Amino acid sequence: MLALPGLIAGDESTGLPRCYLSYCGYDVHGWGQGRNLGSRPGVGQGIDGGSNAWRPYEAVSGHKADRADGRRARIEPPPPAPTTSIYSRTDGIVAWQTSVEKAGPQSESIDVVAGHLGLCFHPAVLYALADRLAQPEGGWKPFQRSPVNAWMYPEPARRA
Repeated sequence: MLALPGLIAGDESTGLPRCYLSYCGYDVHGWGQGRNLGSRPGVGQGIDGGSNAWRPYEAVSGHKADRADGRRARIEPPPPAPTTSIYSRTDGIVAWQTSVEKAGPQSESIDVVAGHLGLCFHPAVLYALADRLAQPEGGWKPFQRSPVNAWMYPEPARRA
């Protein structure tokens, strides 16, 4: 499994989630490309599937992420594989509306209460990651919110 850092971040930013997922038994690695400064020549040479974070989507979905005008296209439909978006309405940097996955038979969105820089370290995010990865192949089920964890995972249909 490959952990891609966010824009301007490097592998150190994914250290805790990688450590946690390794502890859970997953073979997880940093991307090894230094700071993520966006798409540029030479980035992605060591990554199977492309030159930036959009390329794995393209490889899985068969859809191009680039529009003719050079901007990123909205990713629709979801790829034909289980897909989960973990986002925060309290992010403060990324507009949360752009992170909500279109609901489908194998796609979902999980809202957590966290700031942008804390998402990689938030216990609710780490738990959701491990929960989603632990599903058996071909046995995808939506993430279960319960009365016990509802305070950590707000209902995605709530109003902004």
